Amino acid sequence: MIGRRVTKQTVPAIAVLAMSGLLLAGPASAQDGPGGSSGGTFKPNIMGGIGDKAVDPETVEKRKEIDRAYRATTQKIPEQKQAVDPWGTIRGPAPAPAPVAKSKTKQQSGAQ
Repeated sequence: MIGRRVTKQTVPAIAVLAMSGLLLAGPASAQDGPGGSSGGTFKPNIMGGIGDKAVDPETVEKRKEIDRAYRATTQKIPEQKQAVDPWGTIRGPAPAPAPVAKSKTKQQSGAQ
């Protein structure tokens, strides 16, 4: 590229490349949080809030009651007797497995 002349066609191409680079860098810089990359105090919570706050006993008891109700409800659901196969009538019966050929070894009768 050294020594090549800049033409009217290369200037717009360079501009398009520069703009696309800026557009791609925008979302990445938005994840820095307040203060940018200069050491902001933003720290994303990847645990979903688990373990951050103390939970009062009322909430704990309420959650336990919800869990008990869920378990009781799931135990009331009857077991299914067999799996439903909507294509069962369309497909034919499963093909029988091919018989395995037994190889007969010649046994010699007599003293060995």
